[in-house]
Amino acid sequence: MQKFQQGELVRYESAEELQGPVIGKVIQVLQSNVVIEVLNFYFKDRQRVSELNFVITACPTELKSLRVINYGN
Repeated sequence: MQKFQQGELVRYESAEELQGPVIGKVIQVLQSNVVIEVLNFYFKDRQRVSELNFVITACPTELKSLRVINYGN
């Protein structure tokens, strides 16, 4: 199982909870779950994400770590 750190960008996808993928930032790592702040989401999930106050608790197996590549100076 992958370890996540606070502040890390992740991709979350859950067919049961949301229609599309979510990009978020890890705000807290719990014993068996990860709490993420939603930064970007599929437009049809707008109401559901708003109901969740832009915070989702997810199992680490449903998350994928994202790398940020800086092509600038």
